[in-house]
Amino acid sequence: TYYEMDTIEKDFIKQHYETSDAISSFYRNQLDSEVLSSIESLDDAEKLEKVRLALMENIEENATWTDSVNINVYKYFDNGVHLLLYSTTTDCLFVSSFLFDFDLNQEYRVENSDTYHYETKGIATTYLDSITYLRDENGEIYGFIDVYGNLDKLQISQNEIKEKVMLITVILGLVLGALLYILAYYIVRQLRMTS
Repeated sequence: TYYEMDTIEKDFIKQHYETSDAISSFYRNQLDSEVLSSIESLDDAEKLEKVRLALMENIEENATWTDSVNINVYKYFDNGVHLLLYSTTTDCLFVSSFLFDFDLNQEYRVENSDTYHYETKGIATTYLDSITYLRDENGEIYGFIDVYGNLDKLQISQNEIKEKVMLITVILGLVLGALLYILAYYIVRQLRMTS
């Protein structure tokens, strides 16, 4: 059972990353890269709002994933990397610093692509991130898309399987114990009679 659960978990993670990569690729094509790459600072609110609204419109029209996957867009500035767009927020702009050194995380890179897969351990769950570079027309990286979800659904399924296995084990243990008791009683009785 635990071997099967391990196989199910690996398949779930693989499927999650495939879905996340597809979503990331879709939204990379939907973003107005010319506008986004031209934003020089967080003060450029008008351009940021234009990109954010376009992304939100695309999410509302196309996203059947939003219950299990979040889409964030990050932009590089001189003072660090900042979160510009957050898919589950429709009425405001979130800005926060974020650091991810791609050069130091080459083991997470998917073959020779612009995509990285890695897991983040949270307090109650594990998050699966699929990060994809955003490049301008010159091929320069100006930000990245982070599509992520968690293992909550998988963990719920695993807990249900564990509960069923424990119940079956207890029932089988009781039945086997009762059979062994009856068998032992019968053998001891026969031995006493023979004695």
